[in-house]
Amino acid sequence: MGFNPSESRVGDDNTLCTIWSRKPRFGQLALELTGVTADQLELSLDQQRQEGGRLGEILHKHGLFTREQLPAPAS
Repeated sequence: MGFNPSESRVGDDNTLCTIWSRKPRFGQLALELTGVTADQLELSLDQQRQEGGRLGEILHKHGLFTREQLPAPAS
């Protein structure tokens, strides 16, 4: 697996920068391992940004993920 880019805002001026990680984001896994489309994922990510919450739960509420597909919360 290669490095995966993600955008993040940092610093006092809220500068947008790209962060590289080997760990895939949950949304990337949802795209690759389930029937979630890029458009459905983007709408769910928009909702997550506005309201907060776990992406898996949002996908489940929209009928895009089953309970069995959700990872257990980290303890």
